[in-house]
Amino acid sequence: MRQASVGFHCPNCVAKGKQKVISGRAAFSAAFTPTLTFALMGLNIAIFLLGTAVGDQRILTDFSAVGRAILFEQGSSGITRVDTSHQYYRLLTSGFLHWNIIHIGLNMWALYNLGPTVERALGRLRFGLVYVAALLAGGAGAVIVSPHSLSAGASGALYGLFGALVIVYRREGIDVMRSGLGISILINFVITVTLPGISLGGHVGGFVGGLAAAWIAVHGSQALGSTKAAFVALCALLPLLLALGVLAVSMSSLVGIGIGI
Repeated sequence: MRQASVGFHCPNCVAKGKQKVISGRAAFSAAFTPTLTFALMGLNIAIFLLGTAVGDQRILTDFSAVGRAILFEQGSSGITRVDTSHQYYRLLTSGFLHWNIIHIGLNMWALYNLGPTVERALGRLRFGLVYVAALLAGGAGAVIVSPHSLSAGASGALYGLFGALVIVYRREGIDVMRSGLGISILINFVITVTLPGISLGGHVGGFVGGLAAAWIAVHGSQALGSTKAAFVALCALLPLLLALGVLAVSMSSLVGIGIGI
């Protein structure tokens, strides 16, 4: 009933020859600090610690992504009935929740390795917009593919960073497959489709969302004629992805789901 990301296998993704992109830990330098990456890591960890301090699963069941459903939560005070039909905020909040220490540990390790490279290549603001776009696309994808499973985790956004790196590497003339990035992406998608309990829709949606957002961030000014137009297009992508998620929730059938908390 719940879907969680399980890990990322990411080699150093470093191309030989004419490499201009700084990857992984090399993205940390005296001249650049991945402030937004650190902030996102801190926010995810803080929310996880808050949920742990509360001592039950309510924060997960109340904010994870799901289609139209009646959640029957069995708690110490009896059964609570929650109708998720119009709780569209779950499409966003689910990306900051994690089921357990292994789940958040693997995802934060992936963010630590992927985030600085993308943040440095795109700039903080565009990196943030790409991250949110991937997060929303991942939430929509999770609801489209598995509308009656609770889905949580930053993995949709992280797969979006994989997609963003594809765009960045191609811009810099780096061979995606020879660099190791392509193999990393393939391995992670194989894990996604072979292991149980992983949100296929969330991962595919996040990857596509990040790919699209990063393309606009990198090539939008040339395609649209100005940097301002590209930025407006990137910002406009976010409500479009949210609308897709809302539509997915609205079109899902209403079912009852029992949850023990």
